[in-house]
Amino acid sequence: MNEPTLALTRHIDTLSTAGADLNLQPAEGVFHGPHCAWQSEFRLDYDKRAGRIADMSFLSRSQNPACRRSHAASNIILALFLGAGLWFAGLGCRAAQSTAGPAEIPMRDVLVIRSLGHAGRSAIHTDALEARIVSGTWHAPSAGETIQAPNGVTRTWEAAVANKEGVLGRSAPRGGYVYWPVFSPIQRVMVLEAAGDNLVYVNGEIRAGDTYSAGYVELPVLLHRGTNDFLFQCARGRLRAKLTTPSGPLVIAPGDRTLPDLILGESEPVWCAVVLLNATTNFAQVSLRALTNSSPAHWVSIPPLGMRKAPFLVHRPHVEATGECPVEIEATLHSRGRREQVRSRIALQVRRPDEPYKRTFLSSIDESVQYYAVNPSPDVHTGAHPPALFLSLHGASVEAIGQARAYSPKKWGQIVCPTNRRPYGFDWEEWGRWDALEVLALAEARYHPDPSRIYLTGHSMGGHGVWQLGVLYPDRFAAIGPSAGWISFTTYVSRNAPPATSVMAQMLRRAAASSDTLSMATNYLQEGIYILHGSEDDNVPVTEARHMTNVLARFHHDFVYHEQPGVRHWWDLSDEPGADCVDWAPMFDFFAHHVIPSDESLRRIRFTTVNPAVTSHSHWVTILAQERQLLPSAVDIRCDPGKRRLVGTTTNVARLWLGLPSLTPGGAVSLELDGQKIESIPWPKPMASHPYPGLLVGREGGRWQLESSFPASDKNPLRSGPFREAFKNHVVFVYGTHGTPEENAWALDKARYDEETFWYRGNGSVALMSDSAYLRRMRGAEENSGSTRGGRGPRNAILYGNADFNAAWPILLASSPVQVHRGSVRIGSHEISGDNLACLFLQPNPRSDRALVGVVSGSGLPGLRLANRMPYFLSGAGFPDCLVVDTSMLTRGIDGVRAAGFFGLDWKVASGQFAWQDEKP
Repeated sequence: MNEPTLALTRHIDTLSTAGADLNLQPAEGVFHGPHCAWQSEFRLDYDKRAGRIADMSFLSRSQNPACRRSHAASNIILALFLGAGLWFAGLGCRAAQSTAGPAEIPMRDVLVIRSLGHAGRSAIHTDALEARIVSGTWHAPSAGETIQAPNGVTRTWEAAVANKEGVLGRSAPRGGYVYWPVFSPIQRVMVLEAAGDNLVYVNGEIRAGDTYSAGYVELPVLLHRGTNDFLFQCARGRLRAKLTTPSGPLVIAPGDRTLPDLILGESEPVWCAVVLLNATTNFAQVSLRALTNSSPAHWVSIPPLGMRKAPFLVHRPHVEATGECPVEIEATLHSRGRREQVRSRIALQVRRPDEPYKRTFLSSIDESVQYYAVNPSPDVHTGAHPPALFLSLHGASVEAIGQARAYSPKKWGQIVCPTNRRPYGFDWEEWGRWDALEVLALAEARYHPDPSRIYLTGHSMGGHGVWQLGVLYPDRFAAIGPSAGWISFTTYVSRNAPPATSVMAQMLRRAAASSDTLSMATNYLQEGIYILHGSEDDNVPVTEARHMTNVLARFHHDFVYHEQPGVRHWWDLSDEPGADCVDWAPMFDFFAHHVIPSDESLRRIRFTTVNPAVTSHSHWVTILAQERQLLPSAVDIRCDPGKRRLVGTTTNVARLWLGLPSLTPGGAVSLELDGQKIESIPWPKPMASHPYPGLLVGREGGRWQLESSFPASDKNPLRSGPFREAFKNHVVFVYGTHGTPEENAWALDKARYDEETFWYRGNGSVALMSDSAYLRRMRGAEENSGSTRGGRGPRNAILYGNADFNAAWPILLASSPVQVHRGSVRIGSHEISGDNLACLFLQPNPRSDRALVGVVSGSGLPGLRLANRMPYFLSGAGFPDCLVVDTSMLTRGIDGVRAAGFFGLDWKVASGQFAWQDEKP
C-alpha cells in the first residue's frame, strides 16, 4: 500500500471510531506520494440519528505541475479507496454508536444512606458526608459501609432499586444521599434530568438540584470513559433521575419559559426568556432572536456544560383576536470557530385588556426576564378618578397569574401580582422583596394610580410577605390585609428552635434581623390592618394571626381581625367570583376607607429599621446610618409648624435626614434631639434626592450636629451590608483563573453552580466571566467616561477565589480589611491560619459610589470546597458582612464558626462589631 492510501485509510479509521460521539467536520490533509505532494480535501456529513452518511465530497490538487499527470490516476485510486473507506466508516459509525451506550439511561441500581447532619434556616449546617467531600477523602461507597453522623448515630449505605422510569420512591431518604454509578464506554456529553434533589455531585463537580420537583431542571454533564459517580442529596424523600442524549451542542430547553401575554390594542415590544443548554466543554457565545418583525438578537455567554436563561425581545406580530400566537426563535452557537443553529417555537397568548394577563420586564437585579400578573380594572380607561392599586402576594407553590385570577375585577382599582421570582422563591424576603418593589414601581409608572390609595394583601406565604413589606415600608401602603399569613421564620418555621445563647449564634441571628417582623411592629401605626384567617387552618396555624392581634392590641387602634370559623387554609364561601380567602369583601371595604396621608399633614413620625439598606425612611424622616449595625434603630419625631421646630428622640441612629414639608419656607428652624437643642438654623437649601428642604444631622461623640453632606464612601441606604446585598444591581459572577488547575476549576464550577442555583430558586440569569474578561470590561468602561452599558454605573460583582488567584482582587479589594490568601484569612489585625477556611464578605467597589463587591473565598482547597454549600440563596438564613468558618463546622456546627461580624460605617473592622471564636490548637 502506498503512502497516500495508507494515510487516508488511517484518517477514515479515526472517523469511524469518532463518528458516533462527535459531529464530523470538513477535514483536509496533505498526502505525499513517491515523487510529489498533493492536497486532498474531503467533506463528510454523517447523520447520527439515521445512522448513515448524508453527504460527502472529494477534491484533490497538486502544487507541482510535473505531478499532475500521475496525479490524475492517483485521484481515481484515492476516490475508490475513499468511497470504500467511507462505506466502512459508516459501518464503523454504527458500530461506535452501538458501543457508546443507550440514548437514555434512567437511574436504576443505587445505594442510599439516611441524613448525616442537620440543616435549617441558618448559615450553619452539619453533614458528615460533606465533611469527607470537603477534606478530599470521599470515595464511591459500597453496600454495608457506615458513616457516623455528628450526633453519634451510625448510618449505613443500603442497596435500592428505582423503577424503570428512574424514580426512587420511599427508599429515597429525606435529607440523605443517593449514590448512582453510571458506566459509559466512551467519553460523551449527556443531559441530566433530575427532580427531588437539593444538589448533585457529578464526578465531584457540584450542580444544582430540583428541590421542589418542578421538573424542568436539565443540566449538561460530561461522562468519562468508565464508571461515573452521581451523588445526590435528597430533598423531600422522592428522587427521579435519568440521562438523555442532547439533540446537539446547543439545546433550547422546552421547559421553564418566561413569556408575556400579548394584549390586544398594544404594540410595544415584549421581553421573553428561554433556557439554553451548552452541551459542549467550551464556553459558548450564543445569539438568540425571534424571527418576527426584525426582532433584535441578544447575546449571552454560557459556561462549559452550563445553562443560561436567556432574554430576548420580540417585536409584536400583528394580532387581531385572542388565542395562541406562535413565534419562531433561533439560537446560534459560536464556539471555537463553530456555528450551530437551532430553532424552536414559543407560544404567546393573546388576551383582551379586560381579562387577567401577564407582563414581563427586565429586572435590574440581574438582567433576567421576570413577569407580573394583572387583574385589570374594567373602569381604568373611563373612570373619573385615578384607580387604586392592590399589590397582592401569592402563597408557596402558587403562580402569580393564578393569584390574579383568584380575584374578581375591581372597578375602582388594578390588582397587580408580583412573582417572588418563583412560586416558592424567597418567602417575599431578599430577592422576593426586591421583586415586589420592582413590580410596584413598574405598576405605578404604567397605571398611574392614585398615590394615596395603594394597598397590600396576600395569602399564606404571601400573607407573611404582607407582614414583612407592611412593616418595612409603612409609608407605601394605606392599608394592608394579610390572609392566613405567618409572622416570621422565628414564630412559624423555626418556632421550636433553641434560643441563640452564644455570642456567635446571636451574631448570626442578627444578620437575619430584617426577617424579625415583631422588632419593628410599631411601624404598623401608619397603616390600617385587616387580618383574615381560618379557624381550622391546617397549613399556617391560626395562632399566628391571634399572636399578631395580641401584639397590635397593645398600641394600634386601627385594625380588624376576622377569624372565619370552620374553614381551612384555602376557602371560598360565596357564589360571587373570586376566592373569599383572598377576595374577601369586608377587607376591600376596609381598604376603601383608608388613604396614605400626605407628608404635609403628618406632624409625628414613629419609625424603626434594623437596616437602612433595606428600609430607611417613612414620609419626611430618613435614617441614613446606624451606630451599631443591624440592631433596631428608631426615631420618634414631632413637628410643630407654629413654633418652626422639630422635637424627638432617637435610638441607635448615627445620621438622620428630617424633611420640612409642613413648614413655610424662609424662616429659621430649631431642632431638639435626645434633649440636645440646636437653635436658629437657617432655612436649608433643597437637596436633589428629596422633594423638599430638610435638615441633615449626624451624631459625633454623643452630640448631634448639622451636616452639609456625608461621605459617599460610608455605609448608606444605597450601599451597605449584609453579604446578600451584593447580589443585585445587575450583578455579575467573576471567577478566578490565575491559580492552580484545581483552584481554577473550583472557581468556575462554583460560579456555575451559583448561577444554576439562582436560576432555579430565583428565575435568575447572571452573567459569568473570568477575572481577566471582567478587568478588560472594566477598563473599557473607564475609557468611556467611567460608565458601563449605556451610561449605567459599575455593576455589583461576586468574586470567586482569593487574593492569590483572582486577578480582580488587587484592583477591587486592595484596601479591604479582609484579605484571604493560601493558608490564612486576615480580618483587620486578626489572622486565622489554615487551608480549611471558607470566607464570605462584601466591600464597596472603590471605583463607584454605589456598587458592591461580594466575595466567595477560601484559604485552600478544603476551605474552597467548604464554601460550595453555604446556603446564601436560602431565605431566612443570616449572613453578616463577614463570615469565616472552618471545616469542623460540618461536624461541630456553630463551634466551627471562626469569625462573624459587621463593618463600621467606614467599612472597617475596628469601627464595627465582630465575634471571634477562640482559636484551637
